[in-house]
Parts: sequence; C-alpha cells; structure tokens
Amino acid sequence: MINLGGTKVAGLLPNRLIATKGPKGSMTLYLTFDDGPHLEYTLKLCDLLEKFDAKATFFCIGRNITRYPDIARKVLERGHLIANHSDTHECFSNQPLRKQLNEIKGCQSKITRLKPSTSRIFRAPEGKLNLSLLWQLKLKKWDIIHWSYDSMDFKKLPLESQLTLFRNEPVTDGDILLFHDDNQLAIDLLEILLPEWMEQGFRFGSL
Repeated sequence: MINLGGTKVAGLLPNRLIATKGPKGSMTLYLTFDDGPHLEYTLKLCDLLEKFDAKATFFCIGRNITRYPDIARKVLERGHLIANHSDTHECFSNQPLRKQLNEIKGCQSKITRLKPSTSRIFRAPEGKLNLSLLWQLKLKKWDIIHWSYDSMDFKKLPLESQLTLFRNEPVTDGDILLFHDDNQLAIDLLEILLPEWMEQGFRFGSL
C-alpha cells in the first residue's frame, strides 16, 4: 500500500502518474475539497468562492451525493468540478482490489447521473492506494489527483493556529490545496486567505 497522505511521498512520483501539482506559470492555485457534499457547509463554501471568482474541485463521496443530490447539482451549476472520492470513504488499505474498484465505480455512477461526462478524476480516501489499483486506474485512463499542500483542517486546530501554518509555509504557483467541506473551518480560513492570495497575484482554478 502506498500511503500518499504525506506529500513528500507523493512528490517522489511523476506528476503524470499521480498529480500533486497543477500547471504552473499563471499564478494559479487549485482548491480542492474532500468528503462532501455536506448539508450545512458545501453551499456556504460555494457562496464564498463566488465572491472571489474562484473555481474548485470537490472530491465527493458517493453516499453523500445520494444523500444530497440537489447540493451536488448546485455545485456543478456554479461552475465547479465534482470528482470521485470513493463511494463510502472506507480506507482502501483494508479492502481487496475488487472492492476498491467497486467503490470507485459506485461513486462514478452517481457523478455521471448528475452530469454525463467522460472525465475520470479520482482521489483515494486518506491518500492511500496500492500499486495494483494504480495500475488498473491508469489502464482505464483515470487521472489520479493528490495534493501538494495540506491545509491540515482535519485537525480542527484553532483558527489562528491554522493560519500560522499557512503563513509559515506560503503557497506557491501550481499548488493543489487540500481542504474539507464537511466543517466550518475551511470557510473561516478561506475568508481570510482568499483575499490575501488575490493581493499576491493568485487566481483560483479547478483541475
């Protein structure tokens, strides 16, 4: 099992195999949000992104799309991308390959029902996948997306502590940033960081 939860491990692999960085040269940051859609937070986050003309990629869990299909549709209607984050978000390290593939297939079928598309974009739960799964996905022409910058919002530290992490390690052109849209913290962070990043010349795109 390759644990790509640490960006240092993921960064050792070719970007065409597992993407940890987006295209550089245009001062673009790639905002990504895992684990939604969420009844309370996802659309509030979309409202905030709209204020800054920011597009993002939402790596959604299939069962949450089933729970909140209207929210998922609204995410798409606002110009964001919905991508595959498995059907149940069970850790892949505890599953046989067939079940892992079924998890991805189950989530993708729900995404396709929202908006028919040929795009195949996947992020593994917890950033963990094995070589067999990696091989199968590349054969089927999936794009596997990791991240280069972890907001660490899953730790739910106080806001000022989270902001200190960002300011001690500034973002750079092409960074794929990992957030979660299942809690308020990402919204609170981005209310402060988005205008700061815009002043630095960054814009925000989906993958």
